[in-house]
Amino acid sequence: MEKVGVLEIIQLAERVEVCAEKFYIKMADQADSLIVGKVFRIIAAQEKKHQQTYAELLRQTGEELRRDPREIFAQPAKSLGIEEILNRFHPDLKARLEKFTRCEDRAESLLFGGASSALEAVELAIVFEETSIELYRELQKHVTIHSKSRVEIIINEEKRHLRDFISLKAKILKTTAHHGR
Repeated sequence: MEKVGVLEIIQLAERVEVCAEKFYIKMADQADSLIVGKVFRIIAAQEKKHQQTYAELLRQTGEELRRDPREIFAQPAKSLGIEEILNRFHPDLKARLEKFTRCEDRAESLLFGGASSALEAVELAIVFEETSIELYRELQKHVTIHSKSRVEIIINEEKRHLRDFISLKAKILKTTAHHGR
């Protein structure tokens, strides 16, 4: 099976988080209500934390490669790269990834549309996180055996982020149900 380098995946993860932060800030600015804007800003802050986590992971992995260019996390000899892997094996994920990484178009994307409530804002974030987890799981299949743990760190970060959003959604639903009485 063709392989992809773990550095490329970490760089992709960092780029996706940058775009996500920009998207959520733009959605916060466009929100029709203060609460929806606040939820999007909370989500944007979470994406900023992910950027920092992935930047640190990239730094650590890069340092290991500089110490020993033959490091086990190095780019495999037969490497296709993320785009080619997705073209060949996961064209549906590739299309979604392109929407996620086009920062300037993201807020207008049909995939996301807009959110008219705090609940919809969090649901958008949940869809994004679920798709990210799916993407990294698929890419993990195409890294060297020693690099799988690095990709697992990214997946676990996304899962934690997803749990946070699911928890936020539950709080919003609880608040909505309480006010609806």
